[in-house]
Amino acid sequence: MYFFDYSVVDGPIAGSSAYAVEEVGACCAIGDGDIMMRFLPCYQVVESMRLGMDPKLAAKDAIARLVKKFPDFLGAVV
Repeated sequence: MYFFDYSVVDGPIAGSSAYAVEEVGACCAIGDGDIMMRFLPCYQVVESMRLGMDPKLAAKDAIARLVKKFPDFLGAVV
């Protein structure tokens, strides 16, 4: 089992650690809360899916945006 040394205190910020649209899908994530609040990766994933992107590619795209600015980022998007 893997554990991240992060808390979920930023969970209430829509799009940072969770986001869902009934007609499209949902996403959840974990990582550095300050970074997650800046990039809103879950919002990005769901919006990319709304535009027709495959869920796996949408998650990879959201992580790529984070890593471009923060190369040492540790986290997960599901």
